[in-house]
Amino acid sequence: MSTQRPWFARAIAIARIAVLLVTGFLLVRVAWPFMNPQARDAHVQRWCRSVLRALGMDLATSGRELPARGGQGVLLIANHVSWVDAVAIHALVPCGFLAKASLRTWPIIGVLIERTGGVFVQRGNPFDLERVLGTMNAALIEGRSICVFPEGTTTEGGVVLPFSTLVFELAVRHAANVVPMGIRYLQNGAPSRVPAWVGDEAFLPSLFRIAATRGLTVEVMVGSHLEPVPERQRAAEHAREAVASLLGVPLVPGDGAAASDVDTIPDARAAEIAAAVRAWIAVERKLDALQVADRASLRSLGIDSLSILRIVMELEQRLGLRVDEAKLELSSRATVLELSAAVANAEGRVPPR
Repeated sequence: MSTQRPWFARAIAIARIAVLLVTGFLLVRVAWPFMNPQARDAHVQRWCRSVLRALGMDLATSGRELPARGGQGVLLIANHVSWVDAVAIHALVPCGFLAKASLRTWPIIGVLIERTGGVFVQRGNPFDLERVLGTMNAALIEGRSICVFPEGTTTEGGVVLPFSTLVFELAVRHAANVVPMGIRYLQNGAPSRVPAWVGDEAFLPSLFRIAATRGLTVEVMVGSHLEPVPERQRAAEHAREAVASLLGVPLVPGDGAAASDVDTIPDARAAEIAAAVRAWIAVERKLDALQVADRASLRSLGIDSLSILRIVMELEQRLGLRVDEAKLELSSRATVLELSAAVANAEGRVPPR
């Protein structure tokens, strides 16, 4: 039997998806205010299952029971293969998704994400991070689970990439429950790359390819709640190992911190600010300057990028410095210098060294 659906079946599938997108948009725009949370969740789950049926894709689950609404929400951590991932997860469990801010502007899709409890984050903007963490924590307290794809990009499903650690601040700071999930795609029982949405591929070509393929199944594997870990880098790695174990695939080694612990100073002003931040840390921790001289020593002291960000922002407030958000990038491997290099002097002065 051919693995491709006939042209008329593809056309019907695309037409059904188009109708579902419109009806989904109308659902969250018009009917949403008149429904209670339970009714909203039920309608969204039915809508997502209808999308999968329109694509001709079966949905399978294995592993632990999925968390039900009510009580404390959980942080769902999954690998990321396709745009279908979110549809499959939402078909199984009511939850919101952490999504990049650019998706907010997508026609219909952006509204659907927002109205179903999604949280948009501006990647590379650490000043948006506290808002995002606060919004997610409030949702968890209210009993709303949040799903995150911490790889930050999609793969073909054969590996698990290094996880961004920032979202695991919720697990450390607020003791959020973390549940790992593995997502894989099969075609007639064998692993399939057809649904993979990788690189710069646009949405429509991916949709057409999936709609044209017979015998596809998306399987969602659910792991056990993870034990609390008091440090977010370790929490992220623990979750990543759990996801890889569910999938039975290898981990792609991360590059860790930079290859060298020697900071590259781009200009004198950045050097001054970096020295000011290091001096601040040394005074606050009652340390010798040599103990905060490079990123390795900072890591050994448990000083991560969020801690450094708070220091930089406090410097801004106390010393009249301003932070240029456009130049500031924050990642799990951020250093004092990478943060402080974005600080510009607004007629203030750095503290003496």
